[in-house]
Amino acid sequence: MNVMKNWKTFFFAIISVGLMAACSSAEEDTTPTGGEENNEQWQSISLAVGVHEGKADNADANTRAQGELDPNTELPTAHYADKLPIYLCKYDAEKSDISESLIIRNENTSANGMVTYEYLLDGANNQVIFKAYGQTISVRIQEYDGQESPAVDGGNDRQLFFFSSTNQMKNVHFPSLEEGWGPYDAGKTCVEFGDRLFCTDGYFFQWKDEGHTRAGLYYIIRNHYEGVEVKEVKEIPGWRDANWDLTMIRMTACISVRLMLIDSFSSDGKIKNIEGIVSPWDGGSQTEKKKGIELTNAALQKYLDVPENIDKWNRIDPRVVKEMKNFNVENICVVKKAFENFPCIFDWENGLQATNAAARKDLLICNRDDAAWIDEMTFYEHGSSKIAALTATCDNEPFIPADGKFTYAVDLVLYMGIGNQAEDRCDKVIQYIIPFGTNTTGSNQYHVTPNTHTYIYVGITLENIVELYYNLFLRDTPLTRSGEIPSIELSSDQIMTFSEPYRSSEN
Repeated sequence: MNVMKNWKTFFFAIISVGLMAACSSAEEDTTPTGGEENNEQWQSISLAVGVHEGKADNADANTRAQGELDPNTELPTAHYADKLPIYLCKYDAEKSDISESLIIRNENTSANGMVTYEYLLDGANNQVIFKAYGQTISVRIQEYDGQESPAVDGGNDRQLFFFSSTNQMKNVHFPSLEEGWGPYDAGKTCVEFGDRLFCTDGYFFQWKDEGHTRAGLYYIIRNHYEGVEVKEVKEIPGWRDANWDLTMIRMTACISVRLMLIDSFSSDGKIKNIEGIVSPWDGGSQTEKKKGIELTNAALQKYLDVPENIDKWNRIDPRVVKEMKNFNVENICVVKKAFENFPCIFDWENGLQATNAAARKDLLICNRDDAAWIDEMTFYEHGSSKIAALTATCDNEPFIPADGKFTYAVDLVLYMGIGNQAEDRCDKVIQYIIPFGTNTTGSNQYHVTPNTHTYIYVGITLENIVELYYNLFLRDTPLTRSGEIPSIELSSDQIMTFSEPYRSSEN
């Protein structure tokens, strides 16, 4: 089996290159090998570890709070958590799996980003041996292929290794919910993975001459940052003499789900903003939260004064229009958010196990114990729509494994309610269920690329707000889908997705 062909499919989700470059300016390693090398002393390697932007500054690798993000970019900072271990893993091309692994940094080890371990170049046996914590792992040195720079589709004796935050590659299960809530049972519902899945591209050793006097270390560049295939092999110069700078690649995406209180959707899907709200694209000073609440409340009352709307709601329940007089949208709250029917098992080679029925579970993505309230303005450009709206922010920024593929039959569920923000009381909620799409509507399927901060916006119209009130307080026989929580399905057209890549000054 062609080793490079297997490696090219491995780490499907990597969209940027993890560069491990020696700080030395030496072009190659000229240290003699052979019998003399067999008796060489173990040599120490220092490894500086960073990641592309995405990890908060504190050591919590499970959940990011909004306040822990960079205040300027709203993205996590480039820091590999001390809480995470680091493994050196050998790749088995025949089994598409890890054949052996060596832990080179234990979990919960603080070393200011530095890792130290040892190696020995065993020229007589064509191998490099790595050692850490008293354990060893050997990596084969490939034969010289007659070229100064190894071919991308190298020989069958090439043995690839990589660095990773875990020694698992197949059937990586999401964590389980420990305490049940509403329709979600403990142990049967999954929760965010956390910012815990990192790896590099593949590395290999190869002799640089037929006499086995010089061994080179190389890495494989498969894609540049935007995801275009490169298929290039680069040498690590002076790998035996200098510290290594390792930049891990994130296999997860940070997901933010935010509602937007808008006026309505037009027949062509264009969004109509609340009248009077000024966006950054309109020029002048953009609308702040207090004014946004005033304008949204006024727009809701204007909606309820339209004769056509009065007739509609009087047919449904004549109490609606009367009871919603002077309603304050500031008291709309969000308790939980979830992806239902989500593949909660991840393979680093094949991605989310969307075709595995056993992997499909409910995934809580904003698992707050308290309510999120309408508390700030959000601005978003979607096609020809430039949206400015009130939103309720969940200060939980979950990290979820991602593969960049379209995943069918996933529903987004928002648990929204109406309470009293001044008293921080949100007693009753309703399920707003929004399907991402089916297997015949690929443009609306769940689709998130790794190493991005992906925002999923849900447009909640003035009509939806009235529906929310009616179903919470006036409906005699509430619709239910799960447990005793009323349920309403919205169109997938009300979901808008925007992603921005993590960027880092590290190269």
